Amino acid sequence: KGAQWQAALALICRMLASRCPPDAAAFNAAIRTALRGTRWGEALSLATVGMAEARVEPDVLTYNATARACNLSRQWPLALELLEEMWGRRLSAPLAYGSAIRDCEGERLWSVALALFLRAREDPALAAVAAPAPTALHAAIAELGRSSGRWPAAVAAMA
Repeated sequence: KGAQWQAALALICRMLASRCPPDAAAFNAAIRTALRGTRWGEALSLATVGMAEARVEPDVLTYNATARACNLSRQWPLALELLEEMWGRRLSAPLAYGSAIRDCEGERLWSVALALFLRAREDPALAAVAAPAPTALHAAIAELGRSSGRWPAAVAAMA
């Protein structure tokens, strides 16, 4: 398991040097392999730097896998950047949104978790994230109301 991520990375490098450049599916497979090998940094690097340099557009699977890597490596700022990018590209990745919301809850970033939750409610494809809201998110929203005095926003989010 540990060496598989190295083989996947080597394959991507060979593909880049050949006439058969990697596509999103090849990058996604390498990213998932890096995740299984607990090589979160390599997974994030493949998804951000590697794909950009190869001029390969990330897809929903890329964003979901990258969100998982961000979650495991506690890189929530990068997760939020990727969500913005995904949102701008009109892609819906419920797993990525769910991961980012959980990351923000774990970091006690209640207002960010609330903003992500409210944005997810705007997108029918993200309904699994937004409705019904998980108990942990309700607790986060309640904490937002308590800690910031933003009770109207917190109550509206739970409705």
